[in-house]
Amino acid sequence: MWKGPPRVTTVPPGALAAETIAQEFVTRVLQASQADDAEWPSHDVVLNGDPVVISILDHVRTNPLVHDISWHRMHVWWSHERWLPNGSDDRHDTAVRRALLDHIDIPAKNVHPMPGPEPGWTIDEAASAYQAELSRRWWEPRIPSVMLLEVGVDGRVAGLHPGQRGLPRHGLLVSPTTDEDGVPGLTVTRRIVAGFRDAWLVALGERLQPVAERLAEYLHLQAKRGCTHDRTPADQARYEELARAPALDVTHHLTRWYVDTDAQGDSRFDLLSLILGRPFATPPRDAATVS
Repeated sequence: MWKGPPRVTTVPPGALAAETIAQEFVTRVLQASQADDAEWPSHDVVLNGDPVVISILDHVRTNPLVHDISWHRMHVWWSHERWLPNGSDDRHDTAVRRALLDHIDIPAKNVHPMPGPEPGWTIDEAASAYQAELSRRWWEPRIPSVMLLEVGVDGRVAGLHPGQRGLPRHGLLVSPTTDEDGVPGLTVTRRIVAGFRDAWLVALGERLQPVAERLAEYLHLQAKRGCTHDRTPADQARYEELARAPALDVTHHLTRWYVDTDAQGDSRFDLLSLILGRPFATPPRDAATVS
């Protein structure tokens, strides 16, 4: 039974978008850190150094409620990282520390950066080591508090990009990858992203309009199948084609999208528009843009 589309929140453009998302992030993490939960006495946040995420963390740092969070109950992880020496200005963990972690009272043992090459590991050995650390923390199915991810113009999230092979393999949580500049690194896999209740995907700026259009089309095909049981073979083929973009592949009814008005363009994400197939004011662009 179809349970409805993921929550798609439209936010104002520019700095207001980062400020709005930061406020919701602080509220969510504060609630998690203060929850009376004997089964899960601590919770998790998954971050990265992508530019939009860092702009959100800058607003988190200046939010007056950030110091009310019980950071000793929170563990911080990374969704992806560049394969560069620890301390490098170009590493994601350096950016996150400067934007937020250096300004809050969080125990060092609660911060879990992805490893660099210093221990003499190969990149595959580093991926295995981080997977082992994740597995020790999440020894059974677990829902972290928030995973914050920027969506790329090609539909990538974290280090997952269209056409990447090998990542869905059973049991694989961390894998080598390359970023948009060709720099090698590590990424959590689709299995991690798709399994998180609060995976927040952020698409900001006019350049993300093609991604927003395809999100609307993807959700329309979900709604068409779920509500009318009337998805044709052509619909199914298009659905699978769209799902080649990781940002859409991991989209499900528990994932939260933030789309600013610049990225939204003429796309519509209300349930009625999605069911009736009216989410587009312009014809969908060529699929090669994001898949």
